[in-house]
This record gives sequence, structure tokens and C-alpha cells, in this order.
Amino acid sequence: MKVHLVHGVVDDWSADSQLDRLYVRSSALEDYLKDQECPYVGWGCASPHGGAGVLTVDDGTRAGSAACRLARDLGHEVIFFVNPYQVILGNPYPVNVLDAAIDARCVDGICFEGQEFQFGDQGATRKFRMAVKAAIMSLPAGEAAALVEQVSRTLCAQGLKLPDFAMSVSIEELRELRDIGVRIENHGWSHIDIKALDREMLWEHICRASAWLANHLSVVSSPNGSTSNRPAISLAP
Repeated sequence: MKVHLVHGVVDDWSADSQLDRLYVRSSALEDYLKDQECPYVGWGCASPHGGAGVLTVDDGTRAGSAACRLARDLGHEVIFFVNPYQVILGNPYPVNVLDAAIDARCVDGICFEGQEFQFGDQGATRKFRMAVKAAIMSLPAGEAAALVEQVSRTLCAQGLKLPDFAMSVSIEELRELRDIGVRIENHGWSHIDIKALDREMLWEHICRASAWLANHLSVVSSPNGSTSNRPAISLAP
């Protein structure tokens, strides 16, 4: 069974933007979905030997919401993996703030955790991004946000403001998506890397999100987005 994943769509996509590179151009996904001879289907209908497979969208951003709406408009099933922590507080994902700070930086280099990074080309920039991302993904949500804020100041990211597409979806938006047939699933309570959690913390991470989805969206989700008749999907990005 093929599982295809996107993080969302952006209308004015730019290859020069670190933030945009997490997403795909709206028109590109639209053309791709229109070209599929067989539509993407739900987990229970997926065939291991044919068809478009299963389409999933990771992280509860408005770019992700737009990708889900596009898929449904074109007759495809789609699964939206969200983190309740971001939805409840309306907080952006720290990695999105990091990407926006990299785009808005006013320095040529930076020292992070004792390592020097120079922004001479995209390869060097992405190496720095991956180092910071690895650090923030191992932290609780509040600490991750604080670290990104500190890094943003060091980058001298003046006037940093995230575009609307990078902001988190609201519970009202999730209900609208649910009502048009988007399957809302459990991406864990927050966006922490599950490898940073011990067994007890991981269980709470999954179950807390499942309970929230049930209570506020009437969505029955399963631990780690899996059931006995479908493969597990990692909560890690």
C-alpha cells in the first residue's frame, strides 16, 4: 500500500523561502491530483497492489487544511494528522517559526550549541536548520518555543511574522474539515519527537490527543494513527 504525505499547500510558493520548502505549490498538487486515474482512498479501502494509495497531511496548519480541502474537492479521501496542543492555544509549530526566522535573518552566520554555521548556500542553511530542529523536537512544546525565540533573536530576524498559511488551524476549521469528509487523526498531543519520550510519556502523549479528538470533534482515533487492520504511522515528522 502506498502512503503519500504532504504538509500543505501554498499559492505563491518560492524555492528561495525556507518556510515554503516545507509545503508544495497549490497548483502543483491540484494538477497532480487531477491526473490520478484512481482516487486516493481511505485506509480500509486501500489496495497493496494498485490505485493511488492513501494521502495524508501532517501537522495542523492552515496550509495543511487547504491541502485537505483541495483533495476533497477533487474527489480524494485524505487523512489530516493534527496536534491538539497547537489547535487549543493557536500556537504556531516551532519549526515553522524557525523557518520564518531563517528567511528573515540579518546575519551571515551563527553559533548554535558550540557549532559554527555560515549561510553561504542552501546546503549550509539546511544543515543549521536540521541541527536546531533536532534540538527543538526533543523538548516540551513550551521549551521548544522558547528556544526558537532565542534563535530568532540571534538571527536578528527583524519584524518576524508568520504568513497565514503557517498558522495553526482552529477547532472550528477542524470541524468543517471533518464535515466535508476529511479524516482527522492523532499526531500526538504536541509536535515533540516520540523518540524523546519514555514509554509512560508516550502513552500519555497519544491518549491525551485521542481523548481530545473524541471530546471536541467526536473523532475516534487510534494510538499512533493505527489499528489492527492498518499499518502504524509514526508520529515523528
